[in-house]
Amino acid sequence: MTAAVPVSATNHAHTAQKQRAARYGIPIRPGGHLTKPAAFAHVPDSEWGDPVNYAYPMPEKEHADDAASRFAGEQAGYGKGASVIAARIRRRQRHFAEPAARTDAKGTDLRKTLPVPVLVSLAKALPAYQQTRDGIRAHPPAADGSITPLQAEHHHRHLPSLADTAADPNALAHALGRDGPAEHNMTHLANRVRRGAPLTIYRAGHREREIRPGGVVTLSLAAARQQATAQAHASTPVNSRVVAPHELTPVGNGRHFWYTPASVDDWHRTEVGRALRTGQTVPRHVLREQGLSQGNVVALKSEPGIAMPTMSRAL
Repeated sequence: MTAAVPVSATNHAHTAQKQRAARYGIPIRPGGHLTKPAAFAHVPDSEWGDPVNYAYPMPEKEHADDAASRFAGEQAGYGKGASVIAARIRRRQRHFAEPAARTDAKGTDLRKTLPVPVLVSLAKALPAYQQTRDGIRAHPPAADGSITPLQAEHHHRHLPSLADTAADPNALAHALGRDGPAEHNMTHLANRVRRGAPLTIYRAGHREREIRPGGVVTLSLAAARQQATAQAHASTPVNSRVVAPHELTPVGNGRHFWYTPASVDDWHRTEVGRALRTGQTVPRHVLREQGLSQGNVVALKSEPGIAMPTMSRAL
């Protein structure tokens, strides 16, 4: 028979939970933990996504990634506290993210010579075709509800896509922004979604050069331009990309989506191929990783990478 918990101890736990709720701005949920589960009793409050109800412990990277994946489907129950938890999970993921390799003209790995904040900035500034697969996979998500590339793969496999809503007219209309501001209303695209026809997505992003897997996107150019203006950077671009409806996962609010291609590696390979076809300089180590030999390209002695306007093999 399980021993009863003293009333005084229970009252103290409830009081402590109320104090945490006031401190963190996260509501108390029915059925939430008053105290830390035994398996995670050693984890400090700073490493919990929800330290009020002791949900989403994140002592290690795999816990943080799992928390992000689970919270994406559970955030609706948190109301205004959802943004607080999402931000805590993103911060923890960034803590574990390793910046992509970046070398100078002599081949020195700048990860060994620059402080972490600078490295993260460099990783974000690099276009995808100048990064390795590991660099792409470790790319930290933007603080706007975006998810990591690996989470994007997970969502593609396990969450309903925009294409999956086509059978339900009401769900499709909601996903296309019927219930949101006028500039987000893209319900005229419903027939294209039903046919599986290509769609153009947009994303505003300071220092972003392309739309990456996991990025929050919109089907409305006007909404993306509005977001670019709100970022208060004169140089903020609006990036676009043509995708299939099954590559978009509704975020839940209607009108926004995560860009979730089936394979991050295939997306990366496409970006490298596009760069080569347009004559961009691609680092040698990226070409080697993609299986391109010296015979496939024209070397530029003055550059640390390789430019290749045409390719002898299809990507």
